[in-house]
Amino acid sequence: MTPTSGGSLPHLVARGGRRRCLYQLIADDLREQIRSGQFKPGEQIPSMRFLRDYHQVADMTARSAVRVLEEEGLVHTNRIETAPAQPDYIRHGLDR
Repeated sequence: MTPTSGGSLPHLVARGGRRRCLYQLIADDLREQIRSGQFKPGEQIPSMRFLRDYHQVADMTARSAVRVLEEEGLVHTNRIETAPAQPDYIRHGLDR
């Protein structure tokens, strides 16, 4: 992933001629890993800290990527308001 040129916003990148936000690209990568079987149902996906450090993005960007997959029903997150985020797990229904 490389930033677009020409003074564009730093959180936008170009891939295949399309401009997308970094969280969308991270979600795309995770989605492909899930669909390819790299992560099996019930397995933990990479932590928010790992995603943040690996992709060199802000915490919110990593959280947004996982939130997209949760909204699509690909992962399930166990969060308790006052406790640290629990592991994120892949759901069985990948037919979406």
